[in-house]
Amino acid sequence: MKPYRDSWSGAGTIVGLIFRIMPTPEDIKGWIEQNLPGSQVDISGDGRHFEAVVVYAGFEGKNRIQQQQMVYAALGDKMDEEIHALSMRTLTPQ
Repeated sequence: MKPYRDSWSGAGTIVGLIFRIMPTPEDIKGWIEQNLPGSQVDISGDGRHFEAVVVYAGFEGKNRIQQQQMVYAALGDKMDEEIHALSMRTLTPQ
């Protein structure tokens, strides 16, 4: 898909593409929770830069890098295509 068109008739497509590329904090929360079942996720952000706190029992016994890799894997291609920056804090339930 081309990111823009030469005529005004494609303006709706451009706007639709822009809004599709900019996820909401709720989108990211849903993607993580869907792929890390039982996780508790809190996300804040402005549409380009996000901060996440992810609590997940599956992090038990894993180091911070492995925990973050699990979150990145849960997001899949969205990290490359839709999310510009994500900082995170990963925790296990207490």
